[in-house]
Amino acid sequence: MVKSCRGNQARRCLGVLASVAHCRRARDNSGAAVTLQRKCRLCGEWRCRAHCKCGREQTAKGRCRARSHSVPDEVPRAKNRTQAGSAQPTVMPPVGRASPDSGEMVSTANWYRQICDAVRSAAEVEVATYTYDNTAVHKVLLSRLRGRCPFQLRLYIDSEMFRGGKPRRQRPRLRELHLAGAQVYICRGSGRLGAFHAKGIVIDRRFLYNGSANITDKSECNEEFCFKLSGKVVLQVLERLAVSRHQGTLWKGE
Repeated sequence: MVKSCRGNQARRCLGVLASVAHCRRARDNSGAAVTLQRKCRLCGEWRCRAHCKCGREQTAKGRCRARSHSVPDEVPRAKNRTQAGSAQPTVMPPVGRASPDSGEMVSTANWYRQICDAVRSAAEVEVATYTYDNTAVHKVLLSRLRGRCPFQLRLYIDSEMFRGGKPRRQRPRLRELHLAGAQVYICRGSGRLGAFHAKGIVIDRRFLYNGSANITDKSECNEEFCFKLSGKVVLQVLERLAVSRHQGTLWKGE
């Protein structure tokens, strides 16, 4: 775990996880941020013990545990709740510092490669796809779920294709992810004949990989339009996924 120290190569704590609140835990009681020499070896973020993700999730032990404190400078996580008569989905801010608005088109092969690389160091991932069975993406998602570092995964799948058993490897692979701790939501379109045709992967609420490609082995061989985006569009997509999460059905793995 990172230690507070001062030096030419030091960096300041990024602040309270999932909020805009700043760290104010410098040891000299000046109200400044803790200065760190290296990032957390568990969650990989530049945050002090009180604010790192692994400490908040209570997975760290001994000296790595989050410090207790009397001054409540953390903003608690908002919970998704359905009020009487209306759903109130909530979207949390990005993990770490928000990225500026940007966008680039990448080749299909490079798009899948970048997704796998991003998932390996991510803390949270949301996957929306019409169908799912991509071998490379599935392998890295499963590895992260079974790893030691905290990792949260949500998947959103079209209900019609899911019930129809297509593609044939979709259900077994989703079951593997479900048993490893992922949340799988079965969704449908807004109209009577509509489908959940959304496609995209959100990494740490900061980056969006989307386009015409599904997360399938076939799409990896297709001619597709694939993009990597950041900025406010990512939160707009997360708002749509929050609605799908409330309207969809959480799969129990049967």
